[in-house]
Amino acid sequence: MNKIKGGINMSKPITSLQRQLQQIVAKQLVDISRNPFVQGIAAGSLPSTAVATYVQQDNLYLQKYLTNYQQVLGILAPDLLATTIHAIDTENRAHQVLLAFLQTDNAQLMKGTVIELPTTRAYLQHIQTAITANAWQGLAALLACPLIYTQLAVELQQQQAVVHRNPFAAWIDFYLPKADYFTKRMIELFVNEGQTKSDYQQFHALQRFEASCKYENAFFTQAMEE
Repeated sequence: MNKIKGGINMSKPITSLQRQLQQIVAKQLVDISRNPFVQGIAAGSLPSTAVATYVQQDNLYLQKYLTNYQQVLGILAPDLLATTIHAIDTENRAHQVLLAFLQTDNAQLMKGTVIELPTTRAYLQHIQTAITANAWQGLAALLACPLIYTQLAVELQQQQAVVHRNPFAAWIDFYLPKADYFTKRMIELFVNEGQTKSDYQQFHALQRFEASCKYENAFFTQAMEE
């Protein structure tokens, strides 16, 4: 069985395209692991304002991510869409951990006008631009989110951040790839579809994927800046 940094099991022999995904994730995780927000998650200590901003912006991001995912999978793999769409809805469980830390609920946190901050807006525009190119390019832009979170959780677990005294331990645990059917199937779809694409198309898809990985890091940074 092949794995991506100790995380997602892949039953098929590793491909060049899959290996390049791994390399991009490994490179980007170096910077992400140094992000003050991520270090705060690991240490169990973050400003309440940062956590609140993160959840607010993630709510806005996930609303459009769901729409984009439905659009892309509706073209590439309608059957897979039907069996994986619920995974995005379960993201609420990760938010519940952070809301408990804030001692509030989602309705209260989102009360009033909550606008997309610059990084959120730019990230969503990046995804939309990729989808406009074609569905497979859109999938590349969408794939970074679940893959980065899964592998980040593995790294945080290896740092022994999943301990009872850490108020964010359950948040980390949520993203651990115990049975991550959603992320695994997204990777498989991306790789399988990619076998029919030209080197030029693969190059641009990987560029979009890497840009999304960088936006994931910027998304964490944004929470600390507000």
